[in-house]
Amino acid sequence: MRRRPGSKRSSGLESVISCNAAARITWDSFSESYLKYNEDSKSRRTYLQFDRPAIAAFNKVAKGYPLSSITTQMIVDWLIGLRKEGYNDTSRRMMFGALSTALNYAVKTKLLAENPMRHATRPVSEESGRELTDAEIGKLFQRAAISFGARVLSQ
Repeated sequence: MRRRPGSKRSSGLESVISCNAAARITWDSFSESYLKYNEDSKSRRTYLQFDRPAIAAFNKVAKGYPLSSITTQMIVDWLIGLRKEGYNDTSRRMMFGALSTALNYAVKTKLLAENPMRHATRPVSEESGRELTDAEIGKLFQRAAISFGARVLSQ
């Protein structure tokens, strides 16, 4: 097979070097560059309310660790820690999503082979709602009927 002039022949060594370099990247350096990237590529609100707090919270668990050594168990421990620190279910779900996105970015940029969040369970809400009164249910049906152009039969 003919090569184009000036093109390099791949011996597979580049991918080995790339894997070794990725193994030396720490969570700290990855998270810092990821946040810089997000500051310019995401909305200011998303960056300030979700990405930055999630990364800062995970720094308590992963600071100094190689990116490739992050495990599902570390993520589970982090989620437990968030609950103990008083974060509500909604905040923990949002942080889970933001961290998962960050680690997906590491997979996409070939710094990780797999996202360890794939095997972690997303927090579910244990906050319960309340039962609606008959009057509230009636109002919902009336508003739904108006919205859909239907008639409500009164009882």
